[in-house]
Amino acid sequence: MTWFKVDDGSDFHEKVVAAGNEAWGALCRAGAWSSKRGTDGFVPDNIAALIAPEKVWRKAEAAKGSKSPVGLVERRDDGWQIHDFLQWNPSAAAVAEARAELHEKRSKAGLAGNAKRWEATRKAVAKPSQPDRTCEDQDLAPVPIPSRPVPEEQNRDRVEGKSEGPGDPPTTPVRVSVRDQAKTVLLYWQRILSPKSKTTEPRIAKVSARLAEGYTVEQLCMVVDGAKLTPWNMGQNPAGAMYTGVENIFGNADKVDRHIATAEAALAAMVPEPEPRIEFEDDPDDPDPPGERPEPTTPERLQGIIEAAMGGSDA
Repeated sequence: MTWFKVDDGSDFHEKVVAAGNEAWGALCRAGAWSSKRGTDGFVPDNIAALIAPEKVWRKAEAAKGSKSPVGLVERRDDGWQIHDFLQWNPSAAAVAEARAELHEKRSKAGLAGNAKRWEATRKAVAKPSQPDRTCEDQDLAPVPIPSRPVPEEQNRDRVEGKSEGPGDPPTTPVRVSVRDQAKTVLLYWQRILSPKSKTTEPRIAKVSARLAEGYTVEQLCMVVDGAKLTPWNMGQNPAGAMYTGVENIFGNADKVDRHIATAEAALAAMVPEPEPRIEFEDDPDDPDPPGERPEPTTPERLQGIIEAAMGGSDA
């Protein structure tokens, strides 16, 4: 939104008094209309007619001061131009530039937030589940996530670990079925892109197909982040539609690869630059023997360095 500005001394300006309240009110409405639409103070005839009759605009045009031969507005072939509009208000080009700069700042802030959120989620997903925690989805119990998906034909059911004795931890690792991994991915998808959606069988099947192709749970969670960072998927397209459904982002390997690349690029952009390394030069007045360990910094040696830097001792 752009504000329309008027001089704070215009309340009893000679031209405003000459034009009258009706003409001044019409000019203020016209200025607000122009600021919102970026016409730099120009109001076409069809809009001017909706604001005030022709005689009001003619009165505003005729209102001239002793120091200004121009009225509050000037007539054009197809409308009215507010006099000195750009003296008090930014041009449409300046407003567009400021909005673009603000959008860029917000986009960078969004990338930073998404990167932090993904890093926290990645660490949380990689940790084994705790028995005392409850899951937000009652149909999905938290399960440990392996670094690579286990083929479904080998894990249609979970394989319980065997204990050596009472109280001993299982010696056989717990495996997770592809179906449970797909549910974990869908839980993340619901949190980020579609909070009101359900974990349905067709969606589980679509994500399971990508897991069967060799993608990991972590990679498919990155697909969700990549879609979140893609303007087209988030509604910036000619149709103004949101393309964040499971079919839209997990539909095939090409879509998966594209969104993973987007998320990885965002993470790479957030890697902080290494701090510059400060190198301390050797003291030319007190060099250390070559090939040997430096002398210890004793109070006496430190005092000698200070005196040398200040031009010698006062004694």
